[in-house]
Amino acid sequence: MKFLKKGQAALEFLTTYGWAFLIILVMIGALAYFGVLSPERFVPERCKLSGEIDCNTFSLDTTNFNINLNNNLANTVNITGINLIDPKTNTRTTLSIIETKIRPYSNDNITSVHGLTTLDSGSKVRFNIEVVWFKTDAGSEFTRTATGDIVATVI
Repeated sequence: MKFLKKGQAALEFLTTYGWAFLIILVMIGALAYFGVLSPERFVPERCKLSGEIDCNTFSLDTTNFNINLNNNLANTVNITGINLIDPKTNTRTTLSIIETKIRPYSNDNITSVHGLTTLDSGSKVRFNIEVVWFKTDAGSEFTRTATGDIVATVI
């Protein structure tokens, strides 16, 4: 008889904790389903570029892309193109920009209509970015590309 009572106590113990564990799993699943635990909410906005061209500020809305680029060189540079690449689909979007000259150790704003149709206001997106540039005194045949990434909330 003693053996059966120990078994019953163990079974009740495991059943009680099993129900508690199941309730906790259901609660976590509900929080994840409704977006409370979405990791997207906790990723900060950022703009990072490699090399001599730097990103100061940026904004992205459903139609326009604005970026403030900093020239860290002692030479004037011409910004000739900006490409946004969606890392999920590897889709490249070439932005139509006006060629911009940035003086040494200064910055300038570049605004473009991006033409991306899949952006929803309030959503957080990530793009790889390529900024095509050349030193003005070297000429356009010596084009370079600064690469990086952008995480932005669509306005």
